[in-house]
Amino acid sequence: MPTREGTVLLIVAAAIFLLATNLMSGLLFVLDALLVALVLVGAVTAARSVRGITVTRQVPPRGVEGQPVHVGITISAARGARFLVVEDGWTGARARTLVPALEAGRAATIQLHPTPERRGQFVLGPVEIASRGLVGLLTLRRRFVLPDRIA
Repeated sequence: MPTREGTVLLIVAAAIFLLATNLMSGLLFVLDALLVALVLVGAVTAARSVRGITVTRQVPPRGVEGQPVHVGITISAARGARFLVVEDGWTGARARTLVPALEAGRAATIQLHPTPERRGQFVLGPVEIASRGLVGLLTLRRRFVLPDRIA
């Protein structure tokens, strides 16, 4: 899914293409090709970051109302990844954090701290990994369904 910046860049690329077609200007075609290549690099690097990822979750059996619950998430990537945003929690209390770099074959453990605002049992939703790639024009997401519950 394109970000706001990515959407604007695609609109500008389309407008430059129409202008280059009307004027038959080679330099405008080159500029348009550079803009499209930038979008393609962003798409490839974002897709590469979310592929080959494995995720496990460690949750405590109980939480206290109004206190953060320490949810541990272990992420590993076969080929490495950069600029991943990891989100986890339950409906109404999702927490997220940035993982700047994940080396190939090495696992990284992060802590997320969603806070229950009331008592009861909470079913954790899927762990969501998002990447904008190296350019930041497209966002690709991947969900991992790991059923867990906190009382």
